[in-house]
Amino acid sequence: MKATELRIGNWALINNRAVQITIDDLVMLIERQGTHWSKKIVQPIPTTEQWLEKFGFEKQTNYSDNNEYIILTNGTFDEYLEIRILNGVCYSRLIYKHKGKIENQFPLRALKYVHILQNCFYYFALTGEELVEK
Repeated sequence: MKATELRIGNWALINNRAVQITIDDLVMLIERQGTHWSKKIVQPIPTTEQWLEKFGFEKQTNYSDNNEYIILTNGTFDEYLEIRILNGVCYSRLIYKHKGKIENQFPLRALKYVHILQNCFYYFALTGEELVEK
């Protein structure tokens, strides 16, 4: 992994153990960029149903494919992040509703790894808060 992909607090695998990245981890990753350590020891965590649930996403049971999760971004169903899992890849879109009807929707990106999901929340300032484990 590249240090530029990560932020302090992101989840990643270090020696096959899920950990939250610290400043020391980032410094070591920068110092060892391109080495065996940065390529093999630090790995991204695939976004799975278990990770979505850890972060507070709720599985939607009113859909036939049963692979859709949402998390409210403003405390109501007027604005939320929707993630649909297709063939093991999480696709996301930000939904805005007005009077119960979708007014705008913005496809974001495939959220293949947990740190990308976390960074999506931070950079797009959906909530004004970090995406943290519940």
